[in-house]
Amino acid sequence: DPKTIASKANAMVMTNKWDEASNYISANLHRFKGPDRAFLLNERGGVYYLKDDFDNAIADYLIASEMEPDNSTYLLNVAKTYESMESLNNASLFAKRLLELKSATDSDKVVAQNLIQRCDRIHAGH
Repeated sequence: DPKTIASKANAMVMTNKWDEASNYISANLHRFKGPDRAFLLNERGGVYYLKDDFDNAIADYLIASEMEPDNSTYLLNVAKTYESMESLNNASLFAKRLLELKSATDSDKVVAQNLIQRCDRIHAGH
């Protein structure tokens, strides 16, 4: 079950066992396809993000968002990671894609709008 795998990986993260957590998810990825695989990729991306490994985080988040293009959480993770990488055009692009989703939650929309505003302010030199 992907949620059990994610729960075990999160327990590892809580004790700063980043590599063990990402390796555990990686070892189980082959068992899943579709939304379950996207979920686990998003979870592994989160582990990478927490250890400031933005290149691997963005790779996992992008694949998850391609697999589940209507998932606002995955798009928001892409946007936030691009912002952390100071790739502000990409951050804004994915945040705007999220705002176009009918399925996006109000809280995800607020976060996306704030991210776009931050990127716009930086572009404006403030």
